[in-house]
Amino acid sequence: MGVTCCAIESGHGRELTVVGLDAVSGTPVIDLKPTMAEFRAVNIKQPEWVSRLMSEYFQPYTAPRQTARTHRETRPRPLGSVSSDVAGR
Repeated sequence: MGVTCCAIESGHGRELTVVGLDAVSGTPVIDLKPTMAEFRAVNIKQPEWVSRLMSEYFQPYTAPRQTARTHRETRPRPLGSVSSDVAGR
């Protein structure tokens, strides 16, 4: 369960396109609420190392280049999937 403030980019019927949502594409959204200044956190105190850690959090991910195939399955599997060599055990 998570909470994220994001901006609505567009809406078509029951589908919303948002920017800045901290979730994997396709993750179900359970509830939407407007953001109200009165309920936003103020004067947040956190260690300086957290700011360094989070400084590139929303930057696009660039996967390292693979030079050789070292595994039978190189594509990421969907969450909850089991590879055939594990399923047979």
